[in-house]
Formats: sequence, C-alpha cells, structure tokens
Amino acid sequence: QVFLDLWENVSLYSFDADPRSIDCHKRSINDDRCTLVNKAITNEDGKLKFYLSNKTSEYDNKLKRENRQKIFERATEVLKDIAPEYTPSSPVHGGWFYSSTILDKQNRGRRGINWDSVVEVDATTLDNWCEENAVSHINLLWTDVEGAERKLIDGAKKILSKTDYVLLEYGLTDMFPDAMDRDQTIELMTQHDFKLVEDWSDIDLLFRRNF
Repeated sequence: QVFLDLWENVSLYSFDADPRSIDCHKRSINDDRCTLVNKAITNEDGKLKFYLSNKTSEYDNKLKRENRQKIFERATEVLKDIAPEYTPSSPVHGGWFYSSTILDKQNRGRRGINWDSVVEVDATTLDNWCEENAVSHINLLWTDVEGAERKLIDGAKKILSKTDYVLLEYGLTDMFPDAMDRDQTIELMTQHDFKLVEDWSDIDLLFRRNF
C-alpha cells in the first residue's frame, strides 16, 4: 500500500505463495496498479513444497501488536482451514506467515518459530515470469524470501541486467542453514554487477546496478 500511496503511475507486482498472506492481501489491496501473483519465486518452474511458519511462544509480543492482531487472527483461521492437524494455542498463534520458506532445512524453534505445516505451491523464476508477462525493466526488486535469496537471484540473471535496485535480506543463517550471510550476499550481487549503496537495520541491503 505504501508504494501505491507514494507513486501514482506505478506498476506493482507482488509475489507470494503463503495462503495466509494471499488472503490478507486480497482483503486489504484493491487497486488495478497492483497485481498479486500466487507463486513462489525461485530458480526453477513447477511445483514445490512450501513450509508455513508460525510462532511457538504464546507470549510473543509481535503477535500481540494492536495494529497487527486482526491480521494474525485472520491468518490463523486460514491456517486452520488448510492444515487441520495444526491446533493453535491462541487466536493469533497460527498467523505468523512472515518466515515461510521454500527451503527444506530449518532450525526449529529459532526466534520462536517452527515450520510444521507444508503445502504444495506453484513456482517460477523471475526471468521466465518477466518474459511471459512482457516485463523488460524493473526499477526496484524488493525481496523477502526467507533464506532463499541465492535461488531467487539464480533464476533472475537476465532481468537483473535490466533492474536498477535490489533489496535483499541477509543473515538468517540461525533459522536457515542454507541462507547467506552479509559477505556472501554482497559477493553474489557484485558478481551480477551490483554495488551496495545502503545497509539497513542489520538485515537489509540495498544494491544499485552499475550503470
């Protein structure tokens, strides 16, 4: 919504494979400038397993934030529908969809998170999706793929040469053994002719393509 408020002439494409966040998106965004794509972005096309995250601690303050509680409550209801075997310990405890991942290796319990529920989702590469949808240039590629950054970049080699800025997370190695640390992330983007221009919040790195 922030991008839609900031720029009048914007074409925004949002990719997500978690049924909970898809449900929340459909309920909160109603704008022709934003297209929701119900697919995971990785380095191959097809079907894959998608590991749904949830918080294990009933005392987690993030789940009780007043401005997010209704979202977590709705997301919990969606998870109960798609994963009947999961019984949340409170109305919000199935709602933590921020750490869902395509990676099949997770360190259970880290940051109070587990990945007990699994669904099958459609997946594609960013290169293939852009070619199929006639997207030839990206101003900003904002990613949040929970440790799968290397896979995303591997499937976006063509469009990266026509992308101005890329925002990547790093350092989720405590949750995902296959995630990249800061130095690995910078090295990978340097190989694709990108330069680090901003380092935010000990987790986000903004890169600019060398024009």
